[in-house]
Amino acid sequence: GLALIPDGRPGAGGTILLLQKWVHDATAWESLTDAEQERVMGRTKTDSVELDDKPADSHVASTDQERFGDIFRRNMPYGTVTDHGTMFVGFAATQKPLADMLESMAGLVNGKRDALTRFTTPLTDAYYFVPSNDALHRVGYDVGRQILDGVELSPDLSPAEFASFYATVINRIAYASLEAPRI
Repeated sequence: GLALIPDGRPGAGGTILLLQKWVHDATAWESLTDAEQERVMGRTKTDSVELDDKPADSHVASTDQERFGDIFRRNMPYGTVTDHGTMFVGFAATQKPLADMLESMAGLVNGKRDALTRFTTPLTDAYYFVPSNDALHRVGYDVGRQILDGVELSPDLSPAEFASFYATVINRIAYASLEAPRI
């Protein structure tokens, strides 16, 4: 897959994970007109079609995979009416496309900060190496099977399906970490 480290390289079959928690300024975002929101995102609001004349600082322009390389990414909302945002997960075969995307969002690439960052603020972010199931087996315990047994991941998941997938994996990781022998 596009997010897996290729065979023959250290960590083969694993992936690099970028996990971020963003909090949104809903009041500022909702004060924009639909047309302004579309320019910030670089997509139409009603059907999510990429704008032909998207601004260079739009979120779509700032995170264009054709410039950075393949990233499997998903966003999932969290929170309450008064405190909410997005959990972002990005998986890639190397850290570079993820780091390049963040540098672009910060305006370090072309001097244009991603317009979306005026309405959302990162609270946390971290990179993780996620080993392959085979690598987990080699260290003598079956954490990979416990975590992923019966879990299917499709790039066409709806937000509800992704939330279910994400919750299942996180819960299984937490449980497995309590049960796994220390190495």
